[in-house]
Amino acid sequence: KYFFRWRSDIFGNPISNYVDNNSTIITTSAYCHPQLFDLNDDGLLDLVLGKKNGHVAYYRNIGTSTMPSFELVNDTLGGIDVSLTTPNGYAAPHFFRNNGETVCFLGSIDGRINYYSNIDGNLSPGSSFSLVTDNLAMIDVDKYSSCWVNDIDNDGNYNLFVGQDLGGLLHFEHDASSSVSLEVLLSNLNVAVYPNPASNIITIVTNDIKGRAFSLLDVNGKQVMNGILNGNKTTIVIESLNQGIYVLHLELEDQMCTKRIVKL
Repeated sequence: KYFFRWRSDIFGNPISNYVDNNSTIITTSAYCHPQLFDLNDDGLLDLVLGKKNGHVAYYRNIGTSTMPSFELVNDTLGGIDVSLTTPNGYAAPHFFRNNGETVCFLGSIDGRINYYSNIDGNLSPGSSFSLVTDNLAMIDVDKYSSCWVNDIDNDGNYNLFVGQDLGGLLHFEHDASSSVSLEVLLSNLNVAVYPNPASNIITIVTNDIKGRAFSLLDVNGKQVMNGILNGNKTTIVIESLNQGIYVLHLELEDQMCTKRIVKL
């Protein structure tokens, strides 16, 4: 193991002037989002950089575990480009392994989480990952999402932490009593919340999906309201809440769902 600290200014220029195997300073156009991960599964931590332009760069570690040396392999890893609807995408990748398969959850400027598979063996320039969904579990934190996945409490179930631009941090965990797979959990859910924005009340409609409970969190992740979902249609009074953005967390039958709510 080795210690690696990446510091950059808002223009993506590294403060520490860390260089690659050719002694070239490793940098991005702006707003670098780094991750150390053994992407090619050779026992050495590689360097992955999310970039402001919506792409992801991959630097392979051709050194050792104690003396890393990073070689640029692919500046547009997996064909990822989350800048398709905005001038810049602010890619924030997080790679991890699920049952031996490498997957990637990637945040971006739109506040949602993109889920990519088909990564193993597709690291070379010109190769593309498979986009499973651009709206993972319908999580939407409004702007500049980023995430981290790990079994932090060692209970055998993944924990998902999602950050956003206002400093809030949301925590999600897979239900240990559920047999739902990762693919099913991440499927699009037929859930509607209206009106949104709203001043006094919001209505939650889950259609053919059985609802269990809800909680409403402010941008700091503090719970301000919770309750039971009444069948397929539930009305919540939010008149007393302060104006601002909230995250509605819904516990459904074998699935979880989040929605961004704007209180007027």
